[in-house]
Amino acid sequence: MRANWPTDRVGPAPEHMIAGVPAHVDGRMLAITESAGANLVNKDRMWAYVEGIHNWDPVWPDHAIRILPGPSSMWFDADGQRLRGMSGVPGADSIGSMKQILATGADYSWFVLTQSIIEKEFALSGSEQNPDWTEKDIRMMLKERLGKGATSPVEAFKEHGEDFVVATSLDETRRGDEQDRPR
Repeated sequence: MRANWPTDRVGPAPEHMIAGVPAHVDGRMLAITESAGANLVNKDRMWAYVEGIHNWDPVWPDHAIRILPGPSSMWFDADGQRLRGMSGVPGADSIGSMKQILATGADYSWFVLTQSIIEKEFALSGSEQNPDWTEKDIRMMLKERLGKGATSPVEAFKEHGEDFVVATSLDETRRGDEQDRPR
């Protein structure tokens, strides 16, 4: 990703990246294909999720999960400025979001939301994060999706995830900001 990073469109590559794929999915086939005579185009047209978080229960090193926050989450850059335009709507403009986030010189951002919002609008990407769907278990699906609270995987991330700061007030969140700041 670093070799083909679209610096001209989004700014310098983040210092710290997490991976939504195992280490063996490393892009080596691009060079192998090119050395075999293929003409590769649009190598900088990669897909980088700006809504990625560390998996608290990883399957591989630097294992990441994409969060799928709903529209009610407020999205801020590292300096505390709300992302502007459609870039501030999760999933709507990944390139614009990445550009705004990286313009701060930091490689992270913040979603701010309430327990009510996390229960109604927050989901995680990945089959292991959606066992009710992947196991096709109707009873589990009804319990997880229609029951009280957030889904079990979301609650597990909230409780164990290094990228979550949980507080009962905005002041408490601000006080914990420096000690809980992501790497």
